[in-house]
Amino acid sequence: LDVLGLNNNLLTGPIPSSFSELRSMAQLLLSYNFLSGTLEHVFDSTKQLVLYNIQLNNNRLSGTLPVDLMTLPSLQHLVAVENCMSGTLPEVVCAGRRVISLILDGLHTAPACRTSLFAPAHTYTISNGMRGTIPACLFNMSALASLHLTGNGFTGTLPSALSLGPHLDDVMLSHNALTGTIPASLGDAMLLQSLNLSSNFLTGTIPDALSHLTRLSV
Repeated sequence: LDVLGLNNNLLTGPIPSSFSELRSMAQLLLSYNFLSGTLEHVFDSTKQLVLYNIQLNNNRLSGTLPVDLMTLPSLQHLVAVENCMSGTLPEVVCAGRRVISLILDGLHTAPACRTSLFAPAHTYTISNGMRGTIPACLFNMSALASLHLTGNGFTGTLPSALSLGPHLDDVMLSHNALTGTIPASLGDAMLLQSLNLSSNFLTGTIPDALSHLTRLSV
């Protein structure tokens, strides 16, 4: 089995742990279902050597992001938007030399884990979701082009001497609880096209160096 595409269905229950035995699987596409349970034992970084594209977004998956998922040797694309996951973002993901897109917006914002508020409409709270800081090493991964961590409640500050990797041109960190100032060193990221730091608790001034970002469109 090379490609398993089951996205856009009404599937429920956990992802079978036997998937970890699929040594030839290169793509696992399970987005837009009602899958639940954790990702523990679903992935095995010693067996799934060619698995590069994993789409798990818009389900009800819970638990933490397991180390075996984040250390798959061929991983290039990981999308897990809108689930019910919790815990911290493991720093071990920075070892992924081939990771191109890391799309982890709203890891704990799926409808199944929201607590609705009556007013205003379409608002809700989340609890027991993601916590901790964003590992600084994420910004300097060798192949990473898109880093999306919006809507997770991550805390901490951005490194004052923040250096972006050679291919990173899309950074979305809005709707977290980041504090501190905007690093002036971002002005050196000449390839940067999208940068969103909105809805955080950043202070200080807007660095003049951001005017150097001539490719910035967002």
